[in-house]
Amino acid sequence: MKLIKVEYLEESSEAIFFDVMFEKKGFFTMPKIYNKRCFMEKTGTKSYFKFSDNTGGYNFDSSIVQEMILQYEKRK
Repeated sequence: MKLIKVEYLEESSEAIFFDVMFEKKGFFTMPKIYNKRCFMEKTGTKSYFKFSDNTGGYNFDSSIVQEMILQYEKRK
């Protein structure tokens, strides 16, 4: 995954929501750009995000997680 953009949206009591744009390369296909809504749960002990449309499961991509944290901290 290659991070393009992370945008903080809002915060609830259980999660922080973001719009994330990234590029993902397939094995036999050209890279494709995705723009997805994601969230980070506040109650977890590990840093990860999950796609809001329930695709992709949990993702620990460190560059995206770090950018999400930076965007969130800027809003505080």
